[in-house]
Amino acid sequence: MPTIQDTIYPRLKSKYSKTNLDQLFTLTDKEMKFILTSSRKSPKIVQSCFAILYKVFSHVGYFIPLHEISKDIIKYIAQQFHVEIISSDLLKYHVSTSKTRHISFIRKELSIQYDQKYILKVISMSALKSSQKKDNIADIINDVIEELIKQYCELPGFTTLERSVRLARNNVNKALIQRINNQLTDQQRKLLDNLLNIEEGEFISKWAELKMDLQKPTDSNLKNYIKNHLYVKEIADQLPSLDDISSLKIDRFYEESLALDKTDLLQKSLYKRYTFMTIFLKNKVKKSVDELIEVYIKIINKVFRKAQKEVDQYYLEHVKTTDYLIDNYEKALSALAIGDDEALLELKKNNESNLTLCRKHIAATKSNVYYYLLPIYKRKRSLIFDCISLLDIRSTTADQSLINCLKFIKEHRNKKREWIIDQMPLDLNWINEEARTLITDSTNKQKPIVKLHRNYLEIVLFHELSKSLKSLDLYVKGSFEYEDYRDQLIDNEEYENEIDLYNERLEFPKGKEEFIVKLKEELTHSIQNTDRNFADNRYITFENEQLVIRKSEKRERHPDYKKVDQRLKKELKQISILDILTSVNKSVVFSENIGLHSGNDPKIDNYDQHLLSTLFSYGCNLGPAQAEKSLKFITQNQLSWFNRMHVTETKLSSENTKIINKFNQLELPSFWGQKESVSVDGTHWNIFSENSFSEYHIRYGKYGGIGYYHVSDTYIALFSHFIPCGVYEAVFVLDGIINNTSSIQPNKIHGDTHAQNEAIFGLSYLLGIQLMPRIRSLKELNFYKPEKDFEIENLDTLFTKTINWSLIQRHYDDMFKVTISIMEGKITASHIIKKLTRKSRRNKLYLAFKELGKVVRTKFLMEYLDSLELRKQIHQGTVKSEEFNHFTKWVSFGSNSTIRENRRYEQLKIIKYNHLVTNAIILYNTYQMSKILDKMIKDGSLETNDVFKELSPYRTEHINRFGEYHLNMKFPALYI
Repeated sequence: MPTIQDTIYPRLKSKYSKTNLDQLFTLTDKEMKFILTSSRKSPKIVQSCFAILYKVFSHVGYFIPLHEISKDIIKYIAQQFHVEIISSDLLKYHVSTSKTRHISFIRKELSIQYDQKYILKVISMSALKSSQKKDNIADIINDVIEELIKQYCELPGFTTLERSVRLARNNVNKALIQRINNQLTDQQRKLLDNLLNIEEGEFISKWAELKMDLQKPTDSNLKNYIKNHLYVKEIADQLPSLDDISSLKIDRFYEESLALDKTDLLQKSLYKRYTFMTIFLKNKVKKSVDELIEVYIKIINKVFRKAQKEVDQYYLEHVKTTDYLIDNYEKALSALAIGDDEALLELKKNNESNLTLCRKHIAATKSNVYYYLLPIYKRKRSLIFDCISLLDIRSTTADQSLINCLKFIKEHRNKKREWIIDQMPLDLNWINEEARTLITDSTNKQKPIVKLHRNYLEIVLFHELSKSLKSLDLYVKGSFEYEDYRDQLIDNEEYENEIDLYNERLEFPKGKEEFIVKLKEELTHSIQNTDRNFADNRYITFENEQLVIRKSEKRERHPDYKKVDQRLKKELKQISILDILTSVNKSVVFSENIGLHSGNDPKIDNYDQHLLSTLFSYGCNLGPAQAEKSLKFITQNQLSWFNRMHVTETKLSSENTKIINKFNQLELPSFWGQKESVSVDGTHWNIFSENSFSEYHIRYGKYGGIGYYHVSDTYIALFSHFIPCGVYEAVFVLDGIINNTSSIQPNKIHGDTHAQNEAIFGLSYLLGIQLMPRIRSLKELNFYKPEKDFEIENLDTLFTKTINWSLIQRHYDDMFKVTISIMEGKITASHIIKKLTRKSRRNKLYLAFKELGKVVRTKFLMEYLDSLELRKQIHQGTVKSEEFNHFTKWVSFGSNSTIRENRRYEQLKIIKYNHLVTNAIILYNTYQMSKILDKMIKDGSLETNDVFKELSPYRTEHINRFGEYHLNMKFPALYI
């Protein structure tokens, strides 16, 4: 059940600052006249009560008993009437006829609709409409509140609102279930029923088999998976279409269906069972298409990696080969010089092998990996074709050259000839020079193509297809991750309606020309400012014509740090992680969002005991079997069932947000940072190498995935994600800020070198986010002048290139259309960044964002060089990320930091569980530290709080991780 805090339902704060009181509760001349005119004969006490009732209603939209309103509001409004109000005055007014009369006056003055039947009708209609597209109760309540405000309705109580919305949502879901079932034929129902049967000779049902993710993509596993995909697709194609149902609604049913095994489904009513199975199968087809694409890309990359290894290996051995070839060359020249035909004939015997050796050597010395591809590719050729034949690949641009080539090679797949000598109506301009020579047997681009090497064309095309799928230049119909991104953008009419409002909100000028002028001015100013300060900046200098940034002096620890640290170690009481979760739960109440997927009230005794045990088991990565040994009061089956039936990634994220909001109410974190920046970093998690998600990470030297976190400058983590090792981490750099719904709302991102991408700089600028990564290898970065003849006195040698302003202006609308679509939630930033991090001749959007990013990054680099404080801030942020990574691994002490789940959605849940438990410990530590530090200030042990900024909540010495756990439900709450 959502709480009032989860929604936009207006409510009064417990305390207001003087500025807020002035803004919200100062009576205007018009309002004062209305109050006095409507209560002319009343005493000033009654008039001031009337004014309080009026101003509070104007602020929240419903009437609140005056004795429930905070004293600072009462006092502030009463002062405007030069009176003092006491509690008895408020209670007396509450039961008076004057209050009833004043409520009528307020409703009339503000044109408020207060008829209960009308309001309930508005709620019902609005909730039904919202429920067609959304499923989360809090989201639907927010839509209803907006509609009530729009229609000048007096807001009902939150319980009434929540009850009406839940009823409407349930009715919509029932209608959806009914509609899907009405479209099912008896034959289709029989198909679904058969999936739950265990066939003779099998050990599991087809349903259980279909829910399995692809294991390590070996040839045999992949063949079985393709067979499975075709089987699912055959069934799904016979089932009713879901195209007219909201994607959010489908996602909700699909998420629940993932948790349902055969037994769970058989316990459902027939209509619900068939609905869950239909939605699962329809989504499963798209998910498996995504997996096939990813496996296809992995296979192609692996083929090229192996070929590159052979090139590298050849380099190691090339000395002997070079000697051998030169020796033969010398013999041939000598024989030609003296006319020794016998020697030439002897050399000719090995002509074919020597020629191959020469070509191989030339290819290696030119790093031409293509020459080494064929033997490796031929072993995978059949499998690659099987994958690609299942994908409906299309182009997002007018350029159809790759699609036409794909069609061509499919037609010639079963030909036996090495060379295709047919008519060549193909555009091969996308092929590079090295590959073109091998494919066409010609180096002359102008010469007509008369033949094509079949296998070389295939592997080079497959490689180009894999790159174009990743850059979104191509899309696959019927997939999720590789769908046409253009379908997710706002349309032109929406764009025209939104662009001016968006520019106003982010303080961008209206119009393309004005935008370019602003950018030029900002770039010019930043360059001139840094150039002007160069002579006085003792931390940057040129050495051997290279710019060098000198390190600043190391700051000494605060003299009180050791004393404070020792006091904290002494007074932080020994506690288990389970007791910490119990304490935090009493303040946050995890069960408000975590519950049965259906939304029904759970029928479990000791619900919190099950919930906290599950959080501990999965959050510390023990797993149900190991947790059962430590938790004597619950079984592994109960833990596993609770995880499947009650917990989702979304629910864990919602509870995490509540922890962050509680943390933000504490004063101590304000000493650690200003809450306006986050740092991003990834850390390696082990997963089984048999899993399709698992990839070998060169830096870590082992298989696994990457836990990616956005850590606030106040130490708490705002966002987490789990990504394969092969995925560029910067893809998710903006999602954590955009999807963050907590009360900590940063607009600056510090990251490691992966966050230096120019195109991402451009996108983040338009989103109002300042990207400020740690800079390494400064000499490898380009600096851009606003104009070619722009004069720079001290730093001129850094600037080698000029901004192409016309490119930015030409694609102004394209870039802003994408940006607004992200802000409207139509498409994720990570989906677009995939396109912006892949160079492509067809990718005009990439080129435009990259050009804008050149401006933004050059501005940032100027500030980075000029400001020692900024460099320190970035360094401190990235260090906090690294410390968080160590801390979260410490929390995940079970299973040696190995995620033992093979299903992707369960792997992501483990990361979310761990994130939640880690943040809960951070909240608990910060709360207890605050109490101890407050005591030290009061007893005189500390004279100043300056030392607070050097402390960290990543403390572990007082936490017991091992041994037998006892759940003490009486453990005290955190009073925040």
